[in-house]
Amino acid sequence: SVLVSRRKAMEKELAESREKLRAELAEGQVRPGIVRSLTDFGAFVDLGGVDGLIHIRELSWGSVAKVSDVVKVGQRVDVMVLKVDSKKERISLGLKQILPDPWENVVERYPVGTKLKARVVRLADFGAFAELESGVDGLIPISEMGWSRTKKTDDAVSVGSMVDCVVIRLEPDKRRIALSMKQVQQDPWAIVLDSFPVNSIVKGKVSRLADFGAFVELVPGVDGLVHISELSD
Repeated sequence: SVLVSRRKAMEKELAESREKLRAELAEGQVRPGIVRSLTDFGAFVDLGGVDGLIHIRELSWGSVAKVSDVVKVGQRVDVMVLKVDSKKERISLGLKQILPDPWENVVERYPVGTKLKARVVRLADFGAFAELESGVDGLIPISEMGWSRTKKTDDAVSVGSMVDCVVIRLEPDKRRIALSMKQVQQDPWAIVLDSFPVNSIVKGKVSRLADFGAFVELVPGVDGLVHISELSD
């Protein structure tokens, strides 16, 4: 009487297959896989008995809000092996590395002086980041949001809004693009002599005070100084 087990044989074959696959895996390889499960921080992919993780940062060159926006459970994907940690039995994978890097040839697509529309994707105290295309964001410094003084970023723009801007600086090696909103608008100082001739009486709004006088905004971007000696007789 002989008792045999197909399950144990399959488990042995699977274990041998896993060890063989782990031994073959190397950084830079492109491997086919199937998305097994999703988490808030990424997606686990079955490479053929061995699971690897695609971190949410490695799913796309653009910003990803939810993992499920990019991949689904059961989806077949080609991934690149980014790192193999044999001691911790961890495999890091990348999906965006299979796709062309959008920062390649960015100088040809967005040379300095290019006027375009961009979508504001996030705000900071020093400015706003706007998406030119998936994976390519530019910074609009707060000083470039308008000719008038901008105290807070959200006074000028909001997340999701489309803005007209122009490329004013490009650093592709650092993945940086600087944009300006005010430079697509007319410089108010270009017409100040015609609009405000000497001895004309105008109305303005006091924008800030100093020990030596008061600054008055005549139109956005044009402030005049009322010296303390000119405030009253």
